[in-house]
Amino acid sequence: MKKALLTLILALGTLLSLSAATSSADSVDMGALTPIHRPITTQLLLGSNFRIGPQPDQAIFGHRQPVAFEFGLRMSGYFTPHWGAYGDIHLKFYRTRYLTPSFSDKFTEAIAEMFFPGISHIKGSLGAGVTYRYEHGRWQLYPRLGLGWHMGTHSTKSTSDKQHTITLERDNSVLYLATGIAFGFRTSRVCSLILDINFQQPLTAAKATFTTSQNSSAGEGPKEVTSFSTHALGRDLTLSLGIQFQTDLSGKK
Repeated sequence: MKKALLTLILALGTLLSLSAATSSADSVDMGALTPIHRPITTQLLLGSNFRIGPQPDQAIFGHRQPVAFEFGLRMSGYFTPHWGAYGDIHLKFYRTRYLTPSFSDKFTEAIAEMFFPGISHIKGSLGAGVTYRYEHGRWQLYPRLGLGWHMGTHSTKSTSDKQHTITLERDNSVLYLATGIAFGFRTSRVCSLILDINFQQPLTAAKATFTTSQNSSAGEGPKEVTSFSTHALGRDLTLSLGIQFQTDLSGKK
């Protein structure tokens, strides 16, 4: 939790500095700011991602810490003065830990970290949907609703001895419903400070299959299959601070 608060404080300081620089470069009188007719907006977001709900079976789906750092990028275009469409990408930074990691897990992660440091900690998701826009003076409000895809891992692992072969097949990718709202304050004609709240609720379940088969001299014997699923994986709440850049799609000044 302390790391999450520190992240938000550092993010706020960075974004305020960037906003101040942008505002200084824009000589438009703050009192003369008017709503942009049909804007294209780009939001850069930094915040804390919170796991919501129970932790899935750690032996099957792994464990992640309750709070993680998240970077978000969202672009929106408005085809009317109020209604538009958005697309976004979220990168969460945390490590998934399993109770009994296999040698192949450790080896694969070590190789990935050797060539791309930190890549094993990045969990991505993509989303798109509709958004509504309301502005009053320098204040802005952007509620939204959409769908997204959490890009989890798909893996198959097997271990065997003289009597049994055990195979675990796991797919952590899920389709989710995304809803959220962004509050903005325009610091200049082209720049706003943003407070963003984003919630993700999985619509499909993460799944795993645990198969135990008996080995014999005659070949593979009977199989015992156990299936697991959870809707808790990917249920997240993210609080972010950010900066928004906006231009007018209609070309009006």
